[in-house]
Amino acid sequence: MKGEARTLKQIREEIENIDAQIIELIAKRTALAEELLAAKLREGTNIVDKEQRKRVLERVAREASRRGMDAVFITKIFEILITMNENRQKELAAMPKNSTGVEGGKNERRR
Repeated sequence: MKGEARTLKQIREEIENIDAQIIELIAKRTALAEELLAAKLREGTNIVDKEQRKRVLERVAREASRRGMDAVFITKIFEILITMNENRQKELAAMPKNSTGVEGGKNERRR
């Protein structure tokens, strides 16, 4: 390793910066929930799409493995992210149209 070794504090600061970036990306992913819900309603797709969930989890597991990461743990993280997004879409679907721009209501197709 060239140069001086970093201190514990420096490494932890870098991790803190990465954590902030991860949170920002999760926020961006979650912000797509309203747009995703509108598309699902237009196309007659359920909020919970088991096939899409399967595709995403398979894709991230492959990518994790390719990078030498534990695919099981990465899959668990993405299961949480998908559930967060589905829950947000359900919240939006239950709201009146005038507050979200997406027509809410009790349509069973969205459950």
